Amino acid sequence: MSDNLNVINLVGPVGQKPETQYFESGAVLTKLSLAVNRRPSKKEEEPDWVALEIWGKIAEFAANYTDKGSLIGIQGELKLDEWIDLTTGQQRHNF
Repeated sequence: MSDNLNVINLVGPVGQKPETQYFESGAVLTKLSLAVNRRPSKKEEEPDWVALEIWGKIAEFAANYTDKGSLIGIQGELKLDEWIDLTTGQQRHNF
């Protein structure tokens, strides 16, 4: 059994053109958003938007072969970012 229990599988259309960064170390990072519907039968519901960070060779593949509207499936880890909104003072989160 794997020690990593934080595994998520997502399928949906890419929300915007992927943004790719190449670092001096040779690392590659591609960022994009993915629209995920909770229930396929409820088409009128707004999708959940998930921000993706993709690293390494898969990041290069995503940069070269995906675009806004591309339907992709991806497996990874879920990371929750939390911060305090300086304008409102409210705690915010994003995943």
